[in-house]
This record gives sequence, C-alpha cells and structure tokens, in this order.
Amino acid sequence: MDANIDIHSVVEELGDDDRFTVTEDDGLWGLLEWETDLVTAVGARIARLVDGAGGSIELDKVAEALVQRFSISDASARVFAASGDFEVVADCVRRRRRTHVPALPPERTRRLYRLDEHWRLRIPVTRDHMRGAEVPIPSAVAGIVGCEPGARPC
Repeated sequence: MDANIDIHSVVEELGDDDRFTVTEDDGLWGLLEWETDLVTAVGARIARLVDGAGGSIELDKVAEALVQRFSISDASARVFAASGDFEVVADCVRRRRRTHVPALPPERTRRLYRLDEHWRLRIPVTRDHMRGAEVPIPSAVAGIVGCEPGARPC
C-alpha cells in the first residue's frame, strides 16, 4: 500500500472519533466498546497460551509473552501467571485445579498484625508497588475483606 500517511492526522482522526479511546496506563488506542482492563486482558492471554499448549506451558514463556504484549514487568507477569484461574507447578503454568485454597487464620499469617480493631499488613515496598502494579496478598487478608483467594475485585 503506497500511501502517504501523516501520524498526526491519524491521531487527530482517532481523537475525534467517539468509538476510540486512549488507555490511561500505557497510552495505547483501543475501541471504547472493548472496555477491557489490564487484568481481564492478561487473564485471557494466559488462558489462550495455556490452552494452546495443551493445558500447561513453561512459566518463562508466559512471562515473556505478557511482557511483550502488555509492557508489564517480568515480576508482574509471573504474579499474574500464578493467580486467579492459574497456578504454577514445577515452573509450568496451568489452570488452577482447586477453586478454593484454604487460608491460614489471620492470627497465623506472617507480617499481619492486629492493632486495636484494625488489621495491619507489613510489606516491603517495591518498584511495582510504587507504579501501581498488582501484587499478591496473603489469603487471610483476602478473607478479612470478604474475597475468596483468586477472586477479582468488584
């Protein structure tokens, strides 16, 4: 296709069209009707990778694919691969076989303390925390706020 296309004209046209939007996280354009958040998109991508590999795929391959596709850190990709509907067993990602993982009671959870009537979780702050990435929390914390482990926030 031999066309002279000015990128600024394309961006202006997309901006004027109500069907398109720019995501806040990475500044990429997408259809407004997709309404896809990062968590949903990453979960769907992991599902396609796992299913396409016959039910189990190497964690390194999943992490590499997620980093390339979504521009997330390798650490975040590995957290996604081991949460929600998926688990990592012997360095391979597969669909979670148990729907509910028993939780330790809050009193027996490391770095979880009760001060007066409030629970406090002491964690080291990482770069992922500072940029707003999702990080795993102990299942006891999820239980305190009324979520089952692996559940998506409302």
